[in-house]
Amino acid sequence: MNDKRNRWFFCVGATLILTGVFACLRVQALQSGVREEVLRLHIVANSDTPCDQAVKIKVRNRILQDCGMLFADCASQEEAASIARERSGLICRVAEKALRENGVFYPVSVRVEECRFPTKSYGGVRLPAGRYTAVNLRIGAGMGQNWWCVMYPPLCLTGDAVKADEQTLAQLRKELSAEEYALVTETSSIQVKVKFRIAEWLGKRFINLF
Repeated sequence: MNDKRNRWFFCVGATLILTGVFACLRVQALQSGVREEVLRLHIVANSDTPCDQAVKIKVRNRILQDCGMLFADCASQEEAASIARERSGLICRVAEKALRENGVFYPVSVRVEECRFPTKSYGGVRLPAGRYTAVNLRIGAGMGQNWWCVMYPPLCLTGDAVKADEQTLAQLRKELSAEEYALVTETSSIQVKVKFRIAEWLGKRFINLF
């Protein structure tokens, strides 16, 4: 009797574990699809002094306001990344102008490359952690805390808040599958966090399998 009970518990446990693993692998696949459809913005401050951190936000604001229109008519992340490479000089000049207006004269470098991002929310949209193609902008020595955002689809800047407006959400619905869109806009932040954290945990431990 005990052997039968043990086998039953083992089968149930194994089924639950496998179901959880396959569900998390599905979430990982959806996260990968999201990462392939988004162009991120990564700004690294010169240092962690209050002045350098404050001017980093000034640069962010100017980049979003003056350069977001570059990607307004893009049809894909690939097109947005291509435009970012072509217009990297303009993006650099916009950042330098913002610095000068605030009495700072650090050099600026702009490259389009892969960067690792943490899980991040932007007013109704939660993007999973992972490596994204990004406009990587470094201010001066680039030794300060960094800041993450999204260049495509363009986000809305209202005061100091960066969020996804209706136009951005419409673009995301167009670019992402229904499952991917549901994942990044899910209303239960706790549920989304759990999904992302489990998928990240599995990814770190089973990375050689993927």
